[in-house]
Amino acid sequence: MNTKYNILYNGDIALAQGLEELNSNYIDDYWKRLPIEPLKVDVLALPGIKGMVDNSNASFEKAEEKAVKAIQRHGMNIAGTERNSQIDDAYLLLGKSRYYSQRFVPALEAFTYVIKNYPTADLHVETRIWRAKTMLRINNEELALQTLQLILNKQKVFEEQVVEDAHTAIAMVYTAMDSTHLVAYHLKQATLTDNNKEQKARNLFVLGQIYREQQKLDSSNMVFRQIIEMKRIPYKYQIHSEIEIAKNLDDGTDVLALNYRLTELINDRENRPYLDELYYQAGLVSEKQNQLGIAELNYNQSVHAKNAKQFQKGLSYERLGNLNFNSANFVIAGAYYDSVMNIPQDKNTKRIRRLERKRKNLDDVIFNEEIASSTDSILNIVSMSKEEQQNYFQAYIDQLLSLIHISEPTRLGMIS
Repeated sequence: MNTKYNILYNGDIALAQGLEELNSNYIDDYWKRLPIEPLKVDVLALPGIKGMVDNSNASFEKAEEKAVKAIQRHGMNIAGTERNSQIDDAYLLLGKSRYYSQRFVPALEAFTYVIKNYPTADLHVETRIWRAKTMLRINNEELALQTLQLILNKQKVFEEQVVEDAHTAIAMVYTAMDSTHLVAYHLKQATLTDNNKEQKARNLFVLGQIYREQQKLDSSNMVFRQIIEMKRIPYKYQIHSEIEIAKNLDDGTDVLALNYRLTELINDRENRPYLDELYYQAGLVSEKQNQLGIAELNYNQSVHAKNAKQFQKGLSYERLGNLNFNSANFVIAGAYYDSVMNIPQDKNTKRIRRLERKRKNLDDVIFNEEIASSTDSILNIVSMSKEEQQNYFQAYIDQLLSLIHISEPTRLGMIS
């Protein structure tokens, strides 16, 4: 009882706090397919080597300490049999803490210990799912897949939460194996129930993105509308589902209704953190309606929105550049393309390389345009009569004199 209601209770609270911090600090890139599990892993974590440093690690370390304390102080292994029914919970907590700290090999050891030594424990199947996820993180997709397939073959005897977790985990495995149709299938199965509402919302979001990749826009919109209608989920999934529906713009879209909805969202004070994305989508809709002036205004609003994200700024600058390029305003277009290049980002992407080539090709066009403009000005003066030339230069002299008169009092004031 002391193990369950004191040590493990505090450990579970620390784990939950760490997960909350991890999710709040994780920045999703909504222009790409979201990862099913929001855990950024840069390098393979080996024993004694930690992955990315994150504030949530302190909470995970506290959870690990509680798990170790429960095992060391309250384990009752008598004649090879563990008499404390809470010790398997402690090992599971230990493995989860290590997993989220990106120490995957030590996590695998904890999960494996439970599976081998507590085959009849209530958490045996859940531990096997976590072990499979950990094997995926250390690039052992085949073994992870085999484990999860064995679990799903017996899914009728498991509770809903276990089935959800197993389908979500196997979708992660198939994502790593680039089997998109199987990812979609298992995400759909995982969202038939909603024991974990936040994970369900994320699974649905990824499913909607996959449907768009497959050009199934009606199915994609249906999924995103389902997320919008969900209760008790993070708002980021709902507002980005609205934006994803706007991204699905095609010839069959009711553009007027979509434009009205985007305007509603822009005017909602709750959506201020997302104005850069909302204005950008409104600009795309205006372009679809051939309202280029309104589109340009929306893109400028996107760029200057408070807390506008760097990547979104780059997209908005690029659209502004394209509008001016198509209108033969090459100097202005070049300036906007330069703004895209000045944003800190990965310069080795296909989009940026293509834009760099386009901007470089503008150099000759801009140079020749400046020569043509200068030549046209000279030819215009030459073609004037002597009286027109005299009037032209007199007007220019008068303009210079007016500028001198304006600045003269300021100069005299400085002297006095």
